[in-house]
Amino acid sequence: MPTGTMGTGSNMGLYLGMTLEVLTTDNKPIFIGRIADMDEGSVDIAGTSGGEVPPVLYNTGIRLRGFLPGMRPIMLSGSVCGSTEKFWRVDQLKSLYVQENRGFFRQHISVEATVMCVNAIFQPENGAVPEEKSGTEPCHLLDISGSGLRMSCRRAYDVDDWLFVMDADLWPADAPFSFTCRVRRTENAGWAYVYGCQFEGLEPREQDRLLRVILQIQRKDLQMQRGSRT
Repeated sequence: MPTGTMGTGSNMGLYLGMTLEVLTTDNKPIFIGRIADMDEGSVDIAGTSGGEVPPVLYNTGIRLRGFLPGMRPIMLSGSVCGSTEKFWRVDQLKSLYVQENRGFFRQHISVEATVMCVNAIFQPENGAVPEEKSGTEPCHLLDISGSGLRMSCRRAYDVDDWLFVMDADLWPADAPFSFTCRVRRTENAGWAYVYGCQFEGLEPREQDRLLRVILQIQRKDLQMQRGSRT
């Protein structure tokens, strides 16, 4: 996998408070953290809950993954150069090229939600929303990533339609999500239509919350997979 050394800080897009998943070098989750401090050579990764982080050996190689502003995925490699009970200090940061960003971060889910066509708000020049697209409709979320989601429903929409997906309860301990998105792909599955949608205008705070939830779901799925093999 191609790599390139990059500086920290503004050259990399990292920022204080940024949520990152801390992984082993073979991409197994260790903990979900946030950047508590940083300089030109290293970052301090604390636990998101403010509690203790796992013990670690000096010079242990790790990976960090998350999303930059605009939900652009990022994957870094690094080395632990110091630690306390509250944080790991990581240096020797290098960017790892991710060949398929969207697929790499895609998380399969099975979540009920509600969808509504909002072309009248974002495409008013096209006139009123046709009756067959108006009103709300139950939908089922099939997977989600930092940049969009895939869903199914019985109502027919078109590529470039603007949709508002609401009441998506992705994580029981967190508030439901609502997304404004745009249809990029459609598929007729016979029993329903399947849509690939891209998020539009997701606020930075919601982006960060979504990332934390996706990482929590990934971690839970991995734990369940490990449990089923024991």
